[in-house]
Amino acid sequence: LPSYIANLLDKSLKELEGLVYCDYLNFSFARPITKKPTFLRLRGSFEYEIQSWKYSIPLFFTTQGFDRFRNREISTGAVAIREQLADLDLRIILENSLVEWKELGEEGPTGNEWEDRKVGRRKDFLVRRMELTKHFIRTNIEPEWMVLFLLPVLPPELRPIIQIDGGKLMSSDINELYRRVIYRNNTLTDLLTTSRSTPGELVMCQEKLVQEAVDTLLDNGIRGQPMKD
Repeated sequence: LPSYIANLLDKSLKELEGLVYCDYLNFSFARPITKKPTFLRLRGSFEYEIQSWKYSIPLFFTTQGFDRFRNREISTGAVAIREQLADLDLRIILENSLVEWKELGEEGPTGNEWEDRKVGRRKDFLVRRMELTKHFIRTNIEPEWMVLFLLPVLPPELRPIIQIDGGKLMSSDINELYRRVIYRNNTLTDLLTTSRSTPGELVMCQEKLVQEAVDTLLDNGIRGQPMKD
């Protein structure tokens, strides 16, 4: 299925999923804080996207004082994606995509069937990207609005709890999905607020559980066997 977020960020769905589910090898550097030394400045021109960098970063997670650096400069989960979307300049994306599309068209066939198909897929992607970008600009929609901060809650009438014979309660499965989100989110809140010594790995694991619960709420069955009444 096409992903508007993946299209705008020019990233694969696999890479985005790794970022959403707090994979150590998929993270995003947050915007630097003014007047404070940052890892972004210290690393110079070394690109974190390359594979060696991705495998080096996790080694620092056990370093003393790294928690402060991580909280200030490294983003994971949906927050990281929202920050990347907020930093996009749609008009620059539109201009750069058009330039790349024209350059690919001027190259002509390579004689290699695999390469020609690859170029064709890239050109199709760029066309979709330009169309999507134009839509966002025309409708004054900000890309970061695609990431939910607040979950919609159905009114009680649409997710009833009914008492049946014997005093037992029968409930819609949506109530269980809401309960799971609330429980996991409360657990995450407790980890973040009750103890400063909570291991970062535990927090990231709980963030992943919250994301999985939200995914199941919005698309029951996306994480495996769907829950049924």
